[in-house]
Parts: sequence; C-alpha cells; structure tokens
Amino acid sequence: VVFACGKSGAAVVPSDQGQFESMSASFDVARNVLLGRFTRALAPGGGLRVLNPTAAAVLWARGPGLSGDGSGNTLRAHAASERNFDLALNLFDTDTSPIPIQRRAHYDAFVAHAVLMGLAWVLFSPTAVLIARFMKKWDPLWFQLHRALQILVCCMVLAAWVVALVFGSRAETAHLVIGCIVGSIAMLQLINGVLRPKGDAKLRPAWAALHAWSGRVVIVLAIANVFIGMGLFDAAVGWYVAVGVVFGVLVCLHVALDVYFNVAKVEYRPQTKNALTADHDQPDEEAANAAAETPAPHTTTD
Repeated sequence: VVFACGKSGAAVVPSDQGQFESMSASFDVARNVLLGRFTRALAPGGGLRVLNPTAAAVLWARGPGLSGDGSGNTLRAHAASERNFDLALNLFDTDTSPIPIQRRAHYDAFVAHAVLMGLAWVLFSPTAVLIARFMKKWDPLWFQLHRALQILVCCMVLAAWVVALVFGSRAETAHLVIGCIVGSIAMLQLINGVLRPKGDAKLRPAWAALHAWSGRVVIVLAIANVFIGMGLFDAAVGWYVAVGVVFGVLVCLHVALDVYFNVAKVEYRPQTKNALTADHDQPDEEAANAAAETPAPHTTTD
C-alpha cells in the first residue's frame, strides 16, 4: 500500500514512511476476495494531501512490489484495464460498495486526437522539413517526399480537428486557440506550396523565405500545444519524455547536418545559380540560356 500525491516516482510515498498504520492483508478463499486493512489520518499534516472521506480515490493494480530501499523498484503509471482500475470509497459508510471511477467522456476520441496530432507534429512535419532542407540535391525525390509528408500532416490535422470539434468541450482556451492557429497555418502552407511562383519569378525568394519560416513557427507552436494537451489529458511523465526525446533527436539531427554540411563544405543543394529560387519542375536557367545562345548548325549546298 502506498500513498500517491503525484505521478512521478518521487511523489509516491511507501507505506513504511509513516503514512499508514495497522496494515494487514488476507485472502478469503471461500469468497475469492482479497482483504486489505490499514489506518491513515484524514489530515496527516506535513503538507500531505487531505483525504475526502466520502469519496477517497483508490487505485487497485497488480504488479511488482514497491521497494523503499533505493533499489530502483519504483511504482510506475498504471494503464486502465481489467487488472488496473480506480475506485472511490466512502470511508464513513462501510456498507457502501466501492464505486468505479469512469474515464472521462469520449476517452477513445481524445486518444485518437492525441495520436493524430502527436504523429503529425512531432514526427512527420519535422521530418518533412529535414527533407526539404538537406535533400534538394536529389531532385525531384526531395520534393515528392516533402509534399507527400505535408499532405499527410494536413489530413491528420484535419481529422484531429474534426474529432476535437465533435467531442471536445471547448473549455481549454489556450489549447483550443493555439490549435486553431496551428491548423490554419498548416492549411495555408499547403495552399502556399501549390500556388508557389515559378523558379525564375521575382517573388520566388520572398515566397521561399515565407514558406520556410511559417513552417518553423507552426512546428514550434504545435509542439508547445502537444505538451499543453498532454497536461490537460493528465498524461503520465513517460509521455512527456517520449515526445521530448523524439522531437529532440530530430532537432539535433537538423543542427548536426547543418554544421556538417557547412564545415565539410559538402554540397547538398542543386547546382543552380540560386538554390533558394530553384524549382524542381523548372528547366535549369543556365542550360536554357546556353541553348538559346548556341547558333543553329549552318549547312550549304553546292
């Protein structure tokens, strides 16, 4: 038996640290019932959480024991299942049966929303940026990959949007506002890419800068909103770590490639007069000019 005042291992207090007294456990074979008994003050002091005597939350979970000897055997987050479930106990009325605590309404819909947004912004969109940044030498492959990933991102964002609008409460103001901004910029980026100026157009450099920086801004906002969403969903610490590690690896890879190509002077852009304005579907400008300046073969007849 342990007392949890948070989700991290440090917030879980083992039973041998004074939280519980008169502890005992027995198994009633005839009734197939496990009985646990303990005593704990409702308001123990010392900054510890005060129990609600009419609805004390209890988590029942089966797993390895918890050791307080520093051996590393710590309590982990429990997934909801037939083996792990939450109960609310009325400590004043012993005749009252425990009441199962239901998941929040539309739990599966919120999970789908989180998975769609997480994959879109933590994995796929940053990968598309890496491809556009460092694979231009492999034309038109880089463009096809970049376009395919960003179209996939927009489809996932749109689907997650629909889920949120149908099942969401619209009470989480910050998450909602940032989500609307991120989704709008993502759709504009898709339209912006389709309506891009030709490679030799005067507006092409300005468009390229706008497209690149809008992409960076929307990814930063989206990642921040992912963390806000996990907080609203009461996600376990492990999810924060997982998202941070995946996004951190992609950021470090971007920086490492940028440093490598600049230090090693390795060319990763197409050999054009202006790599920023290069367009995969446009003929090489220098080749076109050379062809225009080459005189046509002159033949004479006797």
